[in-house]
Amino acid sequence: MKYQTILIDADDTILDFHTNEQESLRKTFHAYGLEYNDEVYAVYHRHNIALWKAFEEGKISKEEILQRRFRNTFDELNYHHVPSTFEEDFQEQLAQGGYMLPHAYDVIVELSKRADVYIVTNGVASTQSSRLDKSGLMPYLKGVFISEEIGYQKPHREYFMYIKEKIGYTDESTIIIGDSLSSDIQGGINANIDTCWYDPYYKENTKPCTYVIHDIRELLEILK
Repeated sequence: MKYQTILIDADDTILDFHTNEQESLRKTFHAYGLEYNDEVYAVYHRHNIALWKAFEEGKISKEEILQRRFRNTFDELNYHHVPSTFEEDFQEQLAQGGYMLPHAYDVIVELSKRADVYIVTNGVASTQSSRLDKSGLMPYLKGVFISEEIGYQKPHREYFMYIKEKIGYTDESTIIIGDSLSSDIQGGINANIDTCWYDPYYKENTKPCTYVIHDIRELLEILK
């Protein structure tokens, strides 16, 4: 096989973050006696996405995301006097979910027979580690690289140079797979490695990608 090293994103590529997030938000809001519905989620989601985008661009730290996303949400919703422990409790709920997207487990197991598979994620370290443990994937992974532990994040070139130094991959035999054009695909471009955009919703493609797939099982054809 051409690729000996496979770097694959976690959330919304193999892990079902949407289900995990929705369940965790619902439980945490209800635990604090707060109303939770689609409108509340829309407000949270807008603030959260904006902060993560700023983080990818190097404008804010991971800590600022965790400090501001619920504060901004509660301010807009006029939810007053919510304890500062809300974020911590939300993270604890998130850590309990190892939900996987359809077919992702079987694909990772098969790919692990063909190449070295590594998870590359910008998520919160303790939460991501717990979720990956619960997913049952760890025996099939050569390693996990979490931005919080490295000090750089996707799409920054330094993130990938750290990984390259640790595992000694060669550019021509390495590929990154992920659902985010701004994080995963731009990161691969910055690192001068091949890219595969996982696009189950047929979104507009604004980045040059080596491959585009709409079903995770297509990886088994591309990477054979």
